Amino acid sequence: MSILTKKLRRKIKKPKEMVSREEFLQLKPMRNPLLKWESGKKGVVIRVPVKVKKVREKKSPSGRASVREKRVTLDKLGSFVWERCDGRRGMKEIIQEFCDEYKMTREEAEASISTFLQQLAKRGFIGVAVPRVKEGEKEISALREMKIS
Repeated sequence: MSILTKKLRRKIKKPKEMVSREEFLQLKPMRNPLLKWESGKKGVVIRVPVKVKKVREKKSPSGRASVREKRVTLDKLGSFVWERCDGRRGMKEIIQEFCDEYKMTREEAEASISTFLQQLAKRGFIGVAVPRVKEGEKEISALREMKIS
């Protein structure tokens, strides 16, 4: 086996456990409470704090270190979903409201919202409330990894 093959094997990640459609529809997405956001004319703007290197800290006039942040602007569809990620609404409700508002089929809405929420979860913008698992049922381990940091 060549060195190149060994390196490639290390980089290949095993696929995570898939979530069934029924499990996905039971989830209740919630925004990260550490993020500040505001709704405007162009959509939702999420302010994400950025780590500042300690080499040269700029001080504000008050003497405190300045906090830097990155702004992420969501489009109309993303803003619609973001505003509903309150931890109380389930995916079924969000998808139904999305279908009603934007005249999409349920399958299109599920696919779009699923992909969007996965991207937000990877960045730590949202987490999901997983319904309690009854004894004897399998645990949804893939969802447990989407922790709010």
